[in-house]
Amino acid sequence: LKFFVLVFAFMAPKKKAAAAAGAAGDAAFEDWLKEYNKQKKEFEVRKLADVEEKIRVITGDDEGDPNSWNFHTPETEKDGFDQMSFRVLFSTLRTFKRTKEDPPRPEQVYGKLGDGGPHEMKALRLWKVGGGDESVRSICYYLDTPPPKGPPAVCDLELIDNDVTPLGCEFLGKTLGLGGNPVIVKLALDFNRFGTEGVEKLAIGLSQNRSLRSLSMQYCGIGPEGGAHIGTILVYVWSKLEELLLRGNELAAQGTKDILIMAKRAKALKRISLAHNGIRDAGEVVEALVELMKTRDNIAKYDFLANELSDEDCRTIIHGAMGLNHLQELRIYERIPETTMEAIASLVGGKKGKKGKKGRKK
Repeated sequence: LKFFVLVFAFMAPKKKAAAAAGAAGDAAFEDWLKEYNKQKKEFEVRKLADVEEKIRVITGDDEGDPNSWNFHTPETEKDGFDQMSFRVLFSTLRTFKRTKEDPPRPEQVYGKLGDGGPHEMKALRLWKVGGGDESVRSICYYLDTPPPKGPPAVCDLELIDNDVTPLGCEFLGKTLGLGGNPVIVKLALDFNRFGTEGVEKLAIGLSQNRSLRSLSMQYCGIGPEGGAHIGTILVYVWSKLEELLLRGNELAAQGTKDILIMAKRAKALKRISLAHNGIRDAGEVVEALVELMKTRDNIAKYDFLANELSDEDCRTIIHGAMGLNHLQELRIYERIPETTMEAIASLVGGKKGKKGKKGRKK
């Protein structure tokens, strides 16, 4: 059991585009490229710098990962997001013929970016490009591609700080709901202030989703009423959700308690973050947290940092965690008094550590 830990992430070394060298001879890719260039001229839209760069990677003229399509160029911010150029791109991608007859399965593509063909888009990421709901509409139109040309192989979808509103959440809910796209396993919507209304619309679809494994909605302005909507995603009997990241919202005690109670039915969940959610008067929250830790041994990581837990709340959580060998991380309020730090150290049988530093592993 680790308390007050620091987590470090290491970037994998950049892969070279050796696998992309043969893309120029790929008939399906060449057919798409001709159609894309044709429609660009027909609709008189400007080139998207990120797309042109990706084409060079796919054809082997530049280095990079051909399977990860990232939109983040500073030129996009300077000129303003070109909705029509983006729409043309994804309408032509919808006509792209798959290299295999059978649709991809999540387990075939999740965690394997860079495999399976130079033109297979497996990660689609928009980072602060101002695309808004219309960019979401275009992406969902592509993700909804029916057989035999669909569904696409995209498993990682990130729309970070992209001005997504409840309308965009409605698009995503329909695409990822029952009978929708079965391939997406990671969805990140951080820094889009769609609030409780947005998560309500999103949950209509995600509450019946069988493929999603990671859901991140950090700093999205989700209020206390949003907890119940998020709970409907967790209780779905066929849910495969393993990671739920909700840091920086406004769930407060009521919304947090609703999530913890409903998480008792989340059989696949392994990690949950509810840090920085304005939790005060946390008696019922602490009770629900301790009960969840004792009920679900599949959840190994909890993050409750930056919430106003009292000295007594922290003691209750620590006592509840004793003897639970499945716990790997438990992050709680980092500004608790020195006396509580000493009490925690004695409870876990370790030496007193510094606040916010890596605790002794148990």
